[in-house]
Amino acid sequence: MRRRIMAFFVLAMMAMGMVAGSAPADPPQAMNRTPICHHLGDGSSRTIYVGQFAIAAHIDVHGDTIGVCSS
Repeated sequence: MRRRIMAFFVLAMMAMGMVAGSAPADPPQAMNRTPICHHLGDGSSRTIYVGQFAIAAHIDVHGDTIGVCSS
């Protein structure tokens, strides 16, 4: 269980690196990334772009949804 939690946090940090700082040169879709509506602990959410191997972790661990967040 501890290993799964650590793997999730590593994936989450990698995914957040895609949206923090300056924008990538190519749009995320061109980099084979999928938009995920990432739900934060304070009840808010934001759209992040993750690789295919991070999708399941985001959905399974804390209920993120595939697609961009609605306003």
